[in-house]
Amino acid sequence: MRRETEDAMEKLAKLDGLTGIANRRTFDEALNMACREAVRNNSGLTLAMLDVDFFKQFNDHYGHSAGDEALRAVACAIAESARRPYDVAARYGGEEFALLLPGCLDAANLLERLRLSVLDLAIPHAHSTVQSVISVSIGALCLTGEECQPDSLLRKADELLYAAKHAGRNRVMWLSATERAN
Repeated sequence: MRRETEDAMEKLAKLDGLTGIANRRTFDEALNMACREAVRNNSGLTLAMLDVDFFKQFNDHYGHSAGDEALRAVACAIAESARRPYDVAARYGGEEFALLLPGCLDAANLLERLRLSVLDLAIPHAHSTVQSVISVSIGALCLTGEECQPDSLLRKADELLYAAKHAGRNRVMWLSATERAN
């Protein structure tokens, strides 16, 4: 019985309490491991950072309980995109999420489907200047193992996320390994 309790506690420590997906600590560990693996095997790795558009305005208008429900729904949509056992969907902080796809060299279509699946949740957002429903902005990049450093990967994905926001939100800004080489 004690071992089962310890296993349950360990599992809970790896998950975000609100959304039930991986927490920031678990994500950081997975990113470090995925980068080491990508370098060792010279394989691809995709990292996407996602942000719920105008979430503060959503919370202010609908309340924190509705905001929590919206975050859970968005987290579920992200988790459904992370279908392989080694993919990681995580809550990065607040209304920001991360999606880690080891071995994936082209996730542009997957990320666009993810963006559309969040729109399909049809969660009303009266105070968004982009959509009448909850939407997300996504910044993502793919690189090959020889370039894989967790800090620089996070920084670049975050830059792409902010580029998506500055370009009007509710979009995917994607940079692939082949585009980087050109």
